[in-house]
Amino acid sequence: YSWSAIFNGFNKEAMSLCPYPIINKYLNEQKYPDNFINNAFVTHIWTQNLKNSIRIAKASKIPNIVENYLDLIGKVDAILIARDDALNHYKQSKEFLRLGIPIYIDKPFTLSISDAKKILSLVEDKSKIFTCSALSFSPGIKIFAESLEKKGRIISINALIRGDWEKYSIHLIEPILKHFINWN
Repeated sequence: YSWSAIFNGFNKEAMSLCPYPIINKYLNEQKYPDNFINNAFVTHIWTQNLKNSIRIAKASKIPNIVENYLDLIGKVDAILIARDDALNHYKQSKEFLRLGIPIYIDKPFTLSISDAKKILSLVEDKSKIFTCSALSFSPGIKIFAESLEKKGRIISINALIRGDWEKYSIHLIEPILKHFINWN
């Protein structure tokens, strides 16, 4: 729901039926098109459940639904694997990566170093693959980090995250490494 809406805008009535109320809430707090991605458009969707694909397509203004993710080959310029089930990321990305199709893999990228190496071994051009926590790009995090820099050295960071560690820890780890440990 959300990634596609961030690109395409959304149908308010259909999005109000999204089973994840927080998505509808934060989308409605944004100003379209100013706070959305304007240089690209999600044109196709695949999920494991056709009914879900239909609901998401309607809510996020996606014109085409495919019943097999491999049917996206030749129809799209890039792939968003907007799923947080890391155990399926290799299987769902490998054909696209072998073909050199640019791909964004949502968090968590993988749950192990060996799985990450397996995925990355398929990529000749590392600029064709990306993953991150969107929180790393949050203006609030950047402002907070800059305010701490003015105070001097950071001794300790304590942070909490809602949700399970495997899916959501990246929202703590990446911004801390990027903004507070000066890792880039």
